[in-house]
Amino acid sequence: MKSPILLFIFSLTVSHAVFAQNVGIGTATPAYKLDVNGVVNTNSNLYVGGYAGIGTTTPIYKMQVQDGSFAIYNSTDAKYWVMNYNSGGNYLNINEDGSPRLAIANGGNVGIGTTAPSAKLDVVGTTELNGAVTVTGSQKVSGTLTVNNNKGVLYNLSGSTNIKYYTRSAAFTINNLAPHALSPEASIGFIGGFSNAPQVFVGNIVSNGGTAGPLYQLQLIIYDVTPSGCKCRLLNTSNSTISQNITWNIMCMGN
Repeated sequence: MKSPILLFIFSLTVSHAVFAQNVGIGTATPAYKLDVNGVVNTNSNLYVGGYAGIGTTTPIYKMQVQDGSFAIYNSTDAKYWVMNYNSGGNYLNINEDGSPRLAIANGGNVGIGTTAPSAKLDVVGTTELNGAVTVTGSQKVSGTLTVNNNKGVLYNLSGSTNIKYYTRSAAFTINNLAPHALSPEASIGFIGGFSNAPQVFVGNIVSNGGTAGPLYQLQLIIYDVTPSGCKCRLLNTSNSTISQNITWNIMCMGN
């Protein structure tokens, strides 16, 4: 039969274990329900039913890192991708091995290649877009903008419609055009896809093979312009008869 004294001591020990609030592993003064001083290793799943805090004991999100960084490390590439908040610059930073890659500033501006974005999307470096792009507001390009397989872009200062331009050459053969006379009517076609009649500009002479008359006094007159073409005549402004094989550069601009 056990001694009453031993039973009392056992009962006291059990009662103390049951009502203890904090458990310490590696520490004699646990401050929490489970206080571990050291590395915790689990070879199975870790379930957190509430909120998990790193650097904080009062998280308000499922995972909250307080005043620190969140990192993903890949041992194959020996690569660190780190996300943290920069309180000096007021932006969320995603960096690769310490080099900034993406910054989201307070207020919503996003920077690629810069940690101080001044627009909703601020890219410092070359940008390549392989699909369609829709722009409804103002966009600023400080460098060279190349679109549609190295074709350029024109800016419309007089309206909100897109500007198109089309270039071609126009060759004519003039035989014995009398002084101050007009040639028979001819036509020049456009394939620029214009919706309205464009402005047509006569450019430089690119070739000629004339036999008579001052070439520089032969003018190309454009009229009756439509979205798909125009009519034209040559005017001899000199006092001499002109016979020339001549080619001009033509440029059309419109929408």
